Amino acid sequence: MANLADLVGAVIVEADVPKDVAIKAVEAVFEKLTDDLRLGRESRLAGFGTFYVQETSARETRDPRTGELITALPSRHARFRPDKKLADAVGSFG
Repeated sequence: MANLADLVGAVIVEADVPKDVAIKAVEAVFEKLTDDLRLGRESRLAGFGTFYVQETSARETRDPRTGELITALPSRHARFRPDKKLADAVGSFG
């Protein structure tokens, strides 16, 4: 599993830059993705995929413990849709 340190390490090796520059670069990417999602915008990374926000509206549902009818509040969720290139590289699990 890759973590932030692994990503920074990969940038250091692949881009041949100092650690502080690699850290700033990786942080900048995540800040941009976060800002776009917070504002409800898509972030597309060609050959990788698209990060987007899915909004759900308020709806009636049932409490699974009591069976009582309740109102689920509207919500926003971050989602990811891989591009074909990434999907092909990963393969299918069907």
